[in-house]
Parts: sequence; structure tokens; C-alpha cells
Amino acid sequence: MEHLLPVAWDGYMGSDTQISLGARAEESKATDQGNLGLLTVRMQFVENLFRVEILNARNLNPMDVNGSCDPYVKVHLLPEERFTNITKPRTKTHKKTQFPLFDETFTLHLTAEQVQMKDGLVMFTVKDQDFLGMNEFLGEAIVPFADVPKTDMTTGLEQLSQVHLKLTRPTNLGSEVYKALENRQDKLARDFIKKQKTKHLPSK
Repeated sequence: MEHLLPVAWDGYMGSDTQISLGARAEESKATDQGNLGLLTVRMQFVENLFRVEILNARNLNPMDVNGSCDPYVKVHLLPEERFTNITKPRTKTHKKTQFPLFDETFTLHLTAEQVQMKDGLVMFTVKDQDFLGMNEFLGEAIVPFADVPKTDMTTGLEQLSQVHLKLTRPTNLGSEVYKALENRQDKLARDFIKKQKTKHLPSK
């Protein structure tokens, strides 16, 4: 299933956060399964298009006491203040599974400047939809633009290798980067730190 996404305005993240997120991108390169599971995707840049196929996730760590989860994936392009005109794609929710098969493809129209951003990142956020309350954060994976293949129009996503991404969560809110952001007075930094704290759990 492929979705061609409309334009929307929604973004807040300050560029200071790129230092932290860029370092965390290394964690997503799956050398082991980790304790939060894996997300499998395909990605490509085709001229000024970013195309992503979200295939599946496995071994998700359920938050519900019954050991079940209703997962979905949302895609963010970072830094957000440079992509405020881009809609954030979201998959359908799959009920009661730790091994969802998404098989959804999204296409985003970017500018040439956005495609060439050296500090550009793709962030995949996996959440457990709570139909009665707040959706629960399950994990995220971050991929630098530099790791996304650039192809021509004759190459389809199905011809590219699947990428297995280890899901992680922020584990060091005491780092110098986060401390600097907490000391900033602007709303952008405060909102970012607030979001990170909702994802944070102590390391096991």
C-alpha cells in the first residue's frame, strides 16, 4: 500500500538536538536484537522524493500488563524546523501483536536543499496505541540521510535491500547536550526535553 502525502505545517525541534540524535543513529544499526525489538524498512531518495517502505517489526516490548500491544509507526524528518512543510507519515495500527506486518509505503516531496542536508535524519517512532488513554512509546530508530540510497526513477524500493533497525530509547538525560537544552528558555527546547522525558526509562 502506497501513500502520497499532502503538505502540512508542524515542527518545533531546535538544531542543538542534532548532536544527540546523530550519536543515537549509531545505536539503531542492528548488530543485535536489543530489548525493544527490530524495525525493518526500505528507503530511497529519487530526485526530490523520499520514499520509505515500512515492512514489519518484531519482538516489540509490550507496555500493557496483559503482554499485548497495538503498534503503529510514525516517520519524522529531522531537524524538524527544516521540514515544517512535510507531513509525518503514520502506518495503520495493528492490534494485539508484537510482530506487526505493516507493508506500507509513503512518498514525501522535498526540495533539493532538503535532500542535500548533511545533518538530515529519518526517525521512526513505534508506539502502542491506547484507545482509552495516552499512546505509549515503544522505541525509535534514527537513520542519517547519508545512509539512504540515492537512485534514479528506474529503481524501485523492492530492488533495494531491507534495513533492520534496532529500536532504542533515550537513556542519558543527564548528558551535557540535554543539560544545555534544559537551561534554554525558548519553547522549542522545552518542548523537545519534555518529549524526551516521556520516552525515558532507566537502562537495564
